[in-house]
Amino acid sequence: MVTIPPTPVLLSAADAATYAVVRPATLRIWRHRYRMEPRWSPDEASLYSLDELAAVLARRADSSVD
Repeated sequence: MVTIPPTPVLLSAADAATYAVVRPATLRIWRHRYRMEPRWSPDEASLYSLDELAAVLARRADSSVD
């Protein structure tokens, strides 16, 4: 039996920034700092994986706890 991995939920830069409560420019920094996989829409706009954003937010929350 072949297992097909689930398709990731992709967000536009504006929607991803709203979800993460940051500016779109911050997402570009995070893409490099946290080595997020670059994804592009057919019109070459940046897309962000919801799973990757959640992981980055969790990582940042863990590092800010004293």
